[in-house]
Amino acid sequence: MPFDNIDGLYALLSLIPLIIIYLKKPRPKEKKIPSLMFIMKASGFTTAHTIFRKLIHNLLFLFQLLALISLSLAVAVPYMDLPAKYVAKHTVIVLDTSASMQVKHGLKTRFDEAKSIAKDNLGGLNSIILASQNPYIAANSVHSARARKVIDQIKPTDSVTNLGSAILAAEMMINESSGRVVVISDFIPTLGPDPNEAKRILSSKNIDVEFIDISESAENIGIIDIEYGNDKSKAYIKNYNDKKESVSISLIKDGNTVDKISLDILPHSIETAIFDTLPGRSMIELDTKDDFLVDNRAYISSPEKEKISVLLITNQRNSNIEIALRSSPRIALTIEEPPRISSYDYDVIIFSNINTKILLPSTPDDVERKVKQGASAIIITQPDMKNINWFSLMPVSISDYLNESTINVDIFNKFSKSLQSIGEGKEAGKYSTSHYFNATASNNSIVIATADDETPLIAIKKIDKGKSVYYGIEDQNEFVLSQDYPIFWNNLVYFLVERGDISDYNRRFTDFYTINITVQGIYNIKGKDVSVNLLDKIESDVGASGINRSSVMKRDMEEFEIEESKHKMPYSFEKFLIMLVFALFIAEIFIIKSRGDI
Repeated sequence: MPFDNIDGLYALLSLIPLIIIYLKKPRPKEKKIPSLMFIMKASGFTTAHTIFRKLIHNLLFLFQLLALISLSLAVAVPYMDLPAKYVAKHTVIVLDTSASMQVKHGLKTRFDEAKSIAKDNLGGLNSIILASQNPYIAANSVHSARARKVIDQIKPTDSVTNLGSAILAAEMMINESSGRVVVISDFIPTLGPDPNEAKRILSSKNIDVEFIDISESAENIGIIDIEYGNDKSKAYIKNYNDKKESVSISLIKDGNTVDKISLDILPHSIETAIFDTLPGRSMIELDTKDDFLVDNRAYISSPEKEKISVLLITNQRNSNIEIALRSSPRIALTIEEPPRISSYDYDVIIFSNINTKILLPSTPDDVERKVKQGASAIIITQPDMKNINWFSLMPVSISDYLNESTINVDIFNKFSKSLQSIGEGKEAGKYSTSHYFNATASNNSIVIATADDETPLIAIKKIDKGKSVYYGIEDQNEFVLSQDYPIFWNNLVYFLVERGDISDYNRRFTDFYTINITVQGIYNIKGKDVSVNLLDKIESDVGASGINRSSVMKRDMEEFEIEESKHKMPYSFEKFLIMLVFALFIAEIFIIKSRGDI
């Protein structure tokens, strides 16, 4: 056994005076008694062997000997390297309370299992940190009895996981004392630092961190995203299972089912469902009994609807653009056929499929004046549009008429997102256009989408108080036939008039860091009814792949398992030796008292 203060062993020299004192202690005077003379002469008891045998049988001597040895060893501070978890003075439990912990395991949930494991890992002094979107300290330096009561009261949230931040917060709880951190989770980190990096940081400071994984296989079909529109909203439903699933999704308002759509979803695929955006509060819900119920419903909030006046200047009736605009209950559409235009007093004015031979030259000029006063204009491409004098209304200058190209979204916003797949950044290849003009954007124009040769397909510019948009996508393409087409035009119109974005009324948990909202629902926030939903494809991935960890995370956890087996801390026996000395002292007093010496 090693010693922290090896020089302290010199204190064992104190045993020499003790032994000398016992060997040299005064003996009673001998008197010759005639009747016993023959016995004393024959016994011969006063030998060295007899002296030491008497010493051994003297309990006081033994207690004092042990006390001096223990005290000397305590001065030398003996210690032993033990696994850190047996030495820690302070145990910090990091308990995952995110939505995925509500996954069912038979009659119980992952969270039920996590709470049981947390109780089994309590130490003498304990702190509890809850890991969901933000770390939350549920208990700070409490004894095990109090910690158990706190754990019993904890409930899981509907929110995402920020496990790395909770692990880093554990370091502040331990302070100067030797500490141990126990992380109990299914390890689906959707926010914050990598849990493995957080573990490395604490391990580098000699803090033992133990990962306890409670994940098991589970089946799930969930709502992972919603595109909110003023008139239509699109829900994205993902099947995380290994087999095809048939589900129905319902639109519910005031407890009544308003609409229902049936879907067949291939394994690990995403399907969409489009619903009317109802005024006020509503909810969409999946009719499925899987292992994860949180993502089976989502809430929608919509403000009171105000109609937008739109003028469509066209010589072709029942066109695709007309049908798309008429499908919106929040757009008041008026059709005017050139050459005669009765009024330009509208919020949005759209040029589409115009007979350029009969269009009055003054019409674009009149529209430009209205735009400068605050209206918006949209110019839709057509092969002979170069025959029109657009004045400064066009955000681009056009030249050659070119053939097919894919539509590449350069700027992701509430209307251009209909042109691309789920995800951020530049996304190409979802839709294409059969023809387009080689165009050059003006200096003050913003290009939203481009062709493969980076020619602007959608561009917008501000003209005094209003806006003008160039839409250079040929009408005869797959985009026109898709469900994204009417959503695109509705969102574009609302973007131009700036009548309040419905996305301001519908949020995810990740949009809130200062407001403590932990359950999905609709809340009054700053005077507005705002829906708060999970809508997180990573948090919903609770399935059979052992929780979608990357190979890097798996490798790191294996490395940590090796490190944990080697992670030891010195454990001093000094206090136990001092306690033994104290116990021997009490025993010695008891013996002296029983003999009647005191």
